[in-house]
Amino acid sequence: MSPATEEPIVADPVTVIHLLDPPAAARYINMSPETMRVWRSTGTGPPFIRIASNPVRYRVSDLDAWRDGLRISTDDQD
Repeated sequence: MSPATEEPIVADPVTVIHLLDPPAAARYINMSPETMRVWRSTGTGPPFIRIASNPVRYRVSDLDAWRDGLRISTDDQD
């Protein structure tokens, strides 16, 4: 991905947090950027980060966890 869509943040020498902008996050979970915008405005969908007036970003780990939470096991079916 280009530097404009993925911004690694180094919290310490061992930890790297990958942040995606909304279009990249939408592609990552196979949704449209418009759906992501609606989810942000309604408080649904995956968690996102906005610090002060900075643009919205999504942590890849949050997107993975959110997507994993949608998984339905065939053992759970009635």
